[in-house]
Amino acid sequence: MLSLGGSLASWSLLFAAASAHHDNSAILPIAALGTVLAPSFGHWYSGELMSRGSWVRLLGLGIAVAAAIPAFQCSEDCRQSKLIEGAALAGVGLYIAGTVDDIVTAPGAARAANQRRHSIALVPMVRRDRAGLLLSARF
Repeated sequence: MLSLGGSLASWSLLFAAASAHHDNSAILPIAALGTVLAPSFGHWYSGELMSRGSWVRLLGLGIAVAAAIPAFQCSEDCRQSKLIEGAALAGVGLYIAGTVDDIVTAPGAARAANQRRHSIALVPMVRRDRAGLLLSARF
């Protein structure tokens, strides 16, 4: 739920900020950063810093940015090559695939982490009238 909820919130904020008619200079970058980080929230909960989806997302982002650089340097009568257009689409596709991968695999990672966190402990117990050992279990 962390990955899905964070991703939905980030994408919703990004679309709302991009379509609004007032100055969104602070909201837009925060929402964009959220789309990069939020899908990994479930994996971070499980103790995994970089998941497969986050690597795919970063690769897609790098390819899309590299493909966009020539577009910003192009004048009005300039046409982009099919290779650059294909690279931009591939980058966006990888970004989306990495997002979906993190959201889909996060529940399994969280379950595995919760299983590892289950423990049994033997702890000393001291009361006014007696002392002993207490068996504590967490499931």
